[in-house]
This record gives sequence, structure tokens and C-alpha cells, in this order.
Amino acid sequence: MLIGTNWRVAQLGLWVVLGPVVGLFQGAVSFVPVVGVHPSRAQDWHDIALLSIGGLFWGLCWLTPALVLVDLVFLRRSLLARDLVRFVAIVGGVAAIMGILTPGYLVMIGVPVTAFGILVVGFLHRRSSDPTVAP
Repeated sequence: MLIGTNWRVAQLGLWVVLGPVVGLFQGAVSFVPVVGVHPSRAQDWHDIALLSIGGLFWGLCWLTPALVLVDLVFLRRSLLARDLVRFVAIVGGVAAIMGILTPGYLVMIGVPVTAFGILVVGFLHRRSSDPTVAP
């Protein structure tokens, strides 16, 4: 098990990988309402795949900086395994909700909103600097 500084570096590295993955996930989820309502043709699937893969780029540009910023500004510590899993699950939930609320081509709007949601989640997960308050 990694401890101390090594765990902190691994956690920062996780955010760099997780940003594009969450962007891809959100891009794929954003087409669920579209495919559910309209029958898709072969060309549509090609467009869906391209836009979903574009989520990798959007995730790298928007979500990775948001995750790193949350870690450096709000969290400022290594998360325990259960806290890390909970945080990643909440980020995935935010991405899924935004993917459904901004279907299809609106993923370009949904990813920056998800980045803002990640900042809000990080703000809510910050630890109080008051030593009398339990973490």
C-alpha cells in the first residue's frame, strides 16, 4: 500500500487519467436519450462514436483541470480508499446526470457544467481548518 507522498502523487495521477474517462462516459451517456427516442442508422452510430470519443478531449480539457484543482485547493490531502471511491462515484454520478440532461450534441455544454459540478463536490468534501471540528 502506498503511504504519504507516494499516495498523494498516485492520487494526482488518477485525476489525470480519470478526467478523459469521465468525459468519455458522459459523452456516451449523453446519447442514451437520443438513441432511445430516435431509431439510429449506421451513419448515426458513426457520429455518436465520434462525439463520444470527443468526450475524451473535452474531459482532458475541462474535467482533468477541475479534478486537479479540487485536489490542490479544496482537498489538500490524500483521501482514504473509501473517501476516494465515494468521491469518484459522486463525480461519475454528476457526469451521468449531466449527460442525460444535456443529450447528444449538447455534450459540449454539459462537460464544462460537469467541471463546475466537480468543483462544487470538491468544495463540499473539503476538510475544515478548524481543529475542533472532526473531519
